[in-house]
Amino acid sequence: MFKKLCIGMITGVALLVGLATPTHASTDLGKTPHLFYVKVKKPIFTGQYKIVKGHHQRLLTPKGTVLRVVKIKKAENGQRSEAALTWGLISHKLRQKVYDPRSASYAVKQFNTTYFEPYKLKLPISEYMFQAGSFSNTQESYYKPIFNITMDGYLQYFSSSRLKHYHIQTTWLYGKTPANGRQNPIYTIKPSKTVKIAKSTTKDKQFRLYYRQPISGLTEKKMHGYYRLTIDELGDKSQTWKSNGHTYAAMWRAYKVGSHPFYYLWGSETDDPQYLK
Repeated sequence: MFKKLCIGMITGVALLVGLATPTHASTDLGKTPHLFYVKVKKPIFTGQYKIVKGHHQRLLTPKGTVLRVVKIKKAENGQRSEAALTWGLISHKLRQKVYDPRSASYAVKQFNTTYFEPYKLKLPISEYMFQAGSFSNTQESYYKPIFNITMDGYLQYFSSSRLKHYHIQTTWLYGKTPANGRQNPIYTIKPSKTVKIAKSTTKDKQFRLYYRQPISGLTEKKMHGYYRLTIDELGDKSQTWKSNGHTYAAMWRAYKVGSHPFYYLWGSETDDPQYLK
């Protein structure tokens, strides 16, 4: 069997208030098809914690927060649906204030329309890890600049020198002896440059980001007080190879960012049980 890694996934209850004024029925979201993100309608604990002087305190996720759906346990035997939710890829600045366990093990039992509503990302490339160049299973791809777009609206850029300092070869390989694993420090280190995205547009497979300060390493166009970065999606590619008796495959999406090639590795598979550490 192949091991797969994806990088970078009704029941209404009528209530009566008093004798005559009904409230709106709450709909179980567990049966909603293709539900990848939800938006919080009422503050609720979803498994994250505030970091206060090094200690963790339960955090009520504020109204308006967009969360990624990690997994859903659908309603059965009279039980309500439950869901594991995460804040997803958030900025380094916010990560200093919020602890979001990557295991997403907390089950939200009120997974219904009283607390959440289905949400479609306005910027579909949010949470993607873009690396300069094109995918390669050789050292040719090592230490090339990386940038990402966070769920709280920032673009974070990591220069080659910063990646070398932390031994981050690619978005999936890290360490003095490169290993593929789920603890890549690219998700926790301070970026070389961070800018707040003032606005963005999406048209077909082209995405435009507008921010106030330029980023050395990206080619933007200056206009009306903003720097505009244009990201064009070019299509999916894949590669399969063999090594030490095992088969490996990688799938990525190619982009043109400004005038330079970048790619987003969105998946891999292998029959090597030691591949993910």
